[in-house]
Amino acid sequence: MDANVKLSTHELNLVINADWILTKQAIIQKVYTLFGGLSGRFDAMLAASQAALPEEIQSVSPKIYKGEQYRLLPYVLLDNPRYFKGENIFAIRSMFWWGNYFSIHLHLGGKFKDMYGPRITDAMQYGELNNWYIAVDESPWEHHFEEDNYRQIKDIRQSGKSIFGEQEFIKLAQKHPLQEWELAASFFEEKYRAILEVLH
Repeated sequence: MDANVKLSTHELNLVINADWILTKQAIIQKVYTLFGGLSGRFDAMLAASQAALPEEIQSVSPKIYKGEQYRLLPYVLLDNPRYFKGENIFAIRSMFWWGNYFSIHLHLGGKFKDMYGPRITDAMQYGELNNWYIAVDESPWEHHFEEDNYRQIKDIRQSGKSIFGEQEFIKLAQKHPLQEWELAASFFEEKYRAILEVLH
């Protein structure tokens, strides 16, 4: 047999055992349940907020979806709200990334970057976002927190470098360890509220 298709002992033990894949599916379903509940709470928070997002943003229904290959690992996303039309992007994205963390991301592009960028700049200047991360990569579709993608705002401020690079978008983010699973809902609600406050 070709060495490229031979299984190691560890791989063989996994391929003959269905329990781990069934457990994985059960965990993904629990994330769907978590995000479904959060989406309803986000709707209520948005309705009660003074952020007053444009109607075109609020007219698009939230969406939960999953994949298997973000940096080779499974993930689940909740976009609420979500608006993706060409370069005009407004999304608050909640993410579960297997083996890594939960995270929440505010993604602004095009006219929404122009609309809300000054408010975010003001919040940064007043130190309100020091513990948040800001995207420094050229791609708006990366969600990991390595230094080539996200940098903590307070670190950039201390370095004296410009907060905003040459990107055509703004992304702010926070992450939460999977080890603190029972606190995930509170994390998402707290950070979602903080995003709405910045946008207001």
